[in-house]
Amino acid sequence: MAKNNWNRVAICLTLFFLVYVIYRRRCRSSSKFDENSIFIPENSKFTCDDLFEGNSFGKFNFSAKYFEDLPAFREETKKHGTVGDEHLVMFLSEQLALHYLAGKKVFKSVCETGFNYGHSSFNFITARPDSKILSFDIGLHSHTLEIMAYFKKTYLGRFTGIIGDSRFTLPKFVTDHPDYKCNLFFLDGSNTYEVVLSDLKSFSKISDEENIIIFDGYPTKDNSSVETLGKAWEQAKSDEVIAELMRCRKGRDATKGFSIGKFL
Repeated sequence: MAKNNWNRVAICLTLFFLVYVIYRRRCRSSSKFDENSIFIPENSKFTCDDLFEGNSFGKFNFSAKYFEDLPAFREETKKHGTVGDEHLVMFLSEQLALHYLAGKKVFKSVCETGFNYGHSSFNFITARPDSKILSFDIGLHSHTLEIMAYFKKTYLGRFTGIIGDSRFTLPKFVTDHPDYKCNLFFLDGSNTYEVVLSDLKSFSKISDEENIIIFDGYPTKDNSSVETLGKAWEQAKSDEVIAELMRCRKGRDATKGFSIGKFL
């Protein structure tokens, strides 16, 4: 009798273990980001303007939280000299791309270079309620610190801003926080080859296995960033620091474009 009871226990434990393993695998697979879902049009000659038009992503829009918090955020930036969204250098399809990616469950931690008025941070932090933002900015403008303070107060525990030259502040952060991981990256800081390449290499050291990079300003129709941003991006690809997933140029503005990739 005792032997039969132990057999039943063993069978139950085995079944429980199998169910648990299947459950965990499903959870992991459902949380992973499908790189094929990055709103890339079938037409190989697409521009950035085509990303959210005429495809399954055409109805995607900013979250309710984005629109709820937008008036207060605009008022805050107006205190420091903006009029409307005139300082928002990103165009609509790029804004939507950032918001779409930041809303994915797998991307819980965002790292960025280039805070300025905080438009990209606002985009990220309103995409979902539990993500955290780590933002690096050189701090050339006095308004940057004040708007960072606004984010810290408004989104308690979710925003960290670091001021200084990212060639030094970013490696220091990596050294001081070796276990910190980001899985969504946005580079919109320096326009120099040396700084951008340094930022890419530093970010790669704190990148999670599941990660995506949005790289602002390259390529463009006028090729104005080829020798700076482009050189850094292509060098990082050559060094196998990153892999490119897509790139696009804005059709109606020769100076704008962006690329999407991932750290290897």
